[in-house]
Amino acid sequence: YFIDTFEPDYFWKESNIDDDIIDRLLSYDLFKYDLPTAKCTYEPDYYLYVCTSFFEVDKIALIKAALWAKNNNKKLVIRLGTCIDIYDKDNNYYSLINLLRSKGIDSTNMEIDELSHIDTLVNNCKMLWTATSGVGFAALLKGKPVSYFSRDCDYSYGPIARFTTAPEEAFDDTYVLNYDNVRRYFTWYYKTLCVDLKSNNAQEMIESKLYKYFTMNLSMKDTLRATNV
Repeated sequence: YFIDTFEPDYFWKESNIDDDIIDRLLSYDLFKYDLPTAKCTYEPDYYLYVCTSFFEVDKIALIKAALWAKNNNKKLVIRLGTCIDIYDKDNNYYSLINLLRSKGIDSTNMEIDELSHIDTLVNNCKMLWTATSGVGFAALLKGKPVSYFSRDCDYSYGPIARFTTAPEEAFDDTYVLNYDNVRRYFTWYYKTLCVDLKSNNAQEMIESKLYKYFTMNLSMKDTLRATNV
């Protein structure tokens, strides 16, 4: 929201690169749910689709991705979200998967994963496609190309991921991620937008943001900028 509303995309391109930021972010727990830790048995370089808990957001994209995998003889791993059991009371995801299986898309081209730790899945994938999952944040930090297809949801990594609605674009084998852009973007993201709650001065940074915005009546851009330096 802040990126879309207050910070045009080009601002991050003017940032310096702090070599410590990527390692610092990767050292944190990037996933908000308790995750299973079953051993991942897929051959590396598969294409990873990470579902959200909102079936209507994923439905069309899942169909396109599965058909793309079959037509191009690729391996697609679909990671069902950790909140599927909580929100998907009607078993929409499983119904769709069964429909795709009935159309001849078998495990040769499409695997359904619920038990592997998401970190392991990301580490071994070739690239990631998602509607709006925060897993895209972690994947980019690890140097994996990320495509997302929903502009209506929160995407903190939007400027360095690719927006697309077509599998041919999302899973483009010729695309190479510019990792300097990743490092530059996350340096800007961390130092401009974030308050690192593990830092010694986290409380002071939060108070500073609130004071600048509510008492000094500064713009949101001036309120956010340079509070993590």
